Amino acid sequence: MGSGHAGHSRRRLAAEPAHHPRPADGRQHTLRECLDADLRLARSTIRTPDFLEGVRASLVDKDRTPAWQYGY
Repeated sequence: MGSGHAGHSRRRLAAEPAHHPRPADGRQHTLRECLDADLRLARSTIRTPDFLEGVRASLVDKDRTPAWQYGY
């Protein structure tokens, strides 16, 4: 990806909610439980300001210069 994405929101990865199972935990859950957890994670991710800003910068304005928000 372009240089506008070099500063991906690393804190987003660190702030990932603990109630979402990690991939390594998948062996302890059914397929349904894993898919439900994946859906919950996707739904919570798309509601974050940085995700919306990334979509704006990449797909809407195509300026590839996201203005990440820190500390939300």
